[in-house]
Amino acid sequence: MKRVAFTAAVVLATLAALALLWRWRVVVLLFAASLAVASALRPMAVRLVESGWRGRLALGGAYFMFATGTIILALSILDPLSENIDRLPREAAAAHRHVIERWPEGNRFQRFVASRMPSTNEVDDSLASFLGERPERWLVLTTVDAAGIVADVAFVIVLSLYWSLDRVHLERLWLSMAPVEQRAMVRDVWRDVEEEVGAYVRSEGIQTAAAVVLLGAGLYLVGHPYPALVACVGAVAWMIPWFGGPITVALAMATALPAWVLEERSLWPSVPAAGACAGIVLAILEFVVEPRFFDRRRYNSLFVILLAAGFFELFGWIGLILAPPAAAAIQIGVERAVVGRRKPTAVVTKEPVTQNSLRERLRGLRSDLAESDEPRPHVTSLIDRLEEVATGLEGKLSG
Repeated sequence: MKRVAFTAAVVLATLAALALLWRWRVVVLLFAASLAVASALRPMAVRLVESGWRGRLALGGAYFMFATGTIILALSILDPLSENIDRLPREAAAAHRHVIERWPEGNRFQRFVASRMPSTNEVDDSLASFLGERPERWLVLTTVDAAGIVADVAFVIVLSLYWSLDRVHLERLWLSMAPVEQRAMVRDVWRDVEEEVGAYVRSEGIQTAAAVVLLGAGLYLVGHPYPALVACVGAVAWMIPWFGGPITVALAMATALPAWVLEERSLWPSVPAAGACAGIVLAILEFVVEPRFFDRRRYNSLFVILLAAGFFELFGWIGLILAPPAAAAIQIGVERAVVGRRKPTAVVTKEPVTQNSLRERLRGLRSDLAESDEPRPHVTSLIDRLEEVATGLEGKLSG
């Protein structure tokens, strides 16, 4: 009876924990994102430490360089992006009127398109039904949503900085909940998951920044009318597995159509040129940039697809972005857990510790501590206490 009650209590506690996680899923996602950002920026801090920087200064330098690069990229793209966003609706409306008014008298293709083009009133009714009776309310809500996204990003970065500063203590805190004999394995699994997820986030961040720069520059050179808009939207869409590439190429070609229509087909080469430019840039990101930071082939594609389908059902399009790192973390945890269970326990025979060997080890630790650049008072105190214990044992044994 006690066993049944214990099993029922465990089941109820698990269900309650899952319910709380689902209730606070946004907080859990933000916390997981902060851990991923901290893991992605840690190699930069390690390189600064290897160059001679101190620990906290190197960490602050890594975050400063990340924030500075992000701000510079955002400010450089902001003006052309706002200009493209302001110009696209006007030119799209002008192209729509041009097709309705002039293409019915054109060739067979133009007459076919014009006959299936919705009228201006139908387009206005569709926009009114989408935006509602008060379009300014939709604009305010969109602005509030954008401000909320910016606030969430800032919160994630600040939380990741706190995690990086106190990483060792926080790891010890949550590892203390695991059984003693399994803590080493849990710690190794956690470090592997951190490393792989950090590599994925670092790869996606570098690809996103590279996509903005390369797409914007390439589309500008081929004469695309909205290079900044396509570069920003395409860089975000590129993070979506499997669908990001086709979405970006289709967007680059579709946004070139209004200029082609208004210029009476004199700019028709810009449409396929935009698609080819976007395809070349994405191919460079896929086959040149990404393999240097993250290897997708190490993980099961079928599992990633199944997890992406579930995440899409729960979180929408953002779930497709979260699925690959989550799949990598789950596969690493399962593989390490299975390997840990199958690994035979090795019997280690240790040499007996004598008084002289203990003294030699303590002297060696003290000499290593003296050669260290950073003062470690807690280690010095520990060695002093060990020496006191060793002296007391020697007195008792000699007495």
